[in-house]
Amino acid sequence: MRESILNQIEHTRDEMIKSALENGIADENTILLSKKLDVLLNEIQIISNEINK
Repeated sequence: MRESILNQIEHTRDEMIKSALENGIADENTILLSKKLDVLLNEIQIISNEINK
């Protein structure tokens, strides 16, 4: 599961950067990708905290 989330993070980050470069940082798609990335990063943080307990 952790590997899957890490892959999703990498893919979403790449897509967000591409969107920002092509459409700007205030573009709706860029913002949606940024929010998705935030959720994924929060998920991986929760998983990491559980593993380190």
